[in-house]
Amino acid sequence: MELENPPKNGPVPPLANEVAKQEIAAVSELPYSLVGTIVRTDSTQSIATVAIKPNESKNYLPQSEIEQVAVVERIEREVLKFRNKKNGRLEYIRVGPYDPKKAVSLDVINDQATSEKEFHVQRKNLDEALSNLPEILKDAAVIPVMNDAGQVAGFKITFLKKGSVFASLGLQEGDVLKTVNGATLDSPATAVELFTQFQNSSMINLAIERGQRRIGLTYLIR
Repeated sequence: MELENPPKNGPVPPLANEVAKQEIAAVSELPYSLVGTIVRTDSTQSIATVAIKPNESKNYLPQSEIEQVAVVERIEREVLKFRNKKNGRLEYIRVGPYDPKKAVSLDVINDQATSEKEFHVQRKNLDEALSNLPEILKDAAVIPVMNDAGQVAGFKITFLKKGSVFASLGLQEGDVLKTVNGATLDSPATAVELFTQFQNSSMINLAIERGQRRIGLTYLIR
């Protein structure tokens, strides 16, 4: 059976229209690097952290401007796509490689010189650990912690299996998990959201209380 030739002067099929709209992003030459991304179900609330200078990083939402030279179009797990305002091109930057010198360290977490810690976590190892969520949930036990108003204000770790993914992140029994990516852990649902964030994002900000100290843990997943 012969296929009919498409009309020379007729409407373009919808599928062809979609293909025509697709753009291939080019590697950007702008002097910025992608620190990490937090990808949310509502993509308009996803966040990309970009190093605009050696010691200065800023957070960006979709459609926000990067230093007035680019407009954010899409935030993905390991890639940030933006429109270069100077040349009109769709460009991208990608998270850097894993650095073993920045691996999770209990000594660094317990060092009281600073309350903000940043570590690299290998994506391969994390994905393997998260591939069986029911088993992972057996590796730890938590109880809710109430605030003065009688509301759940976090979860305290009462049991932690040695060698578990939680232990590999530097967590310990007695730690109180307070927030993940700025959201208060106030229900089992928000606690489970932590796993979703690890799977979909390349940066996780976790706030914990250890004894009388509040510690901010940033995990850059590479």
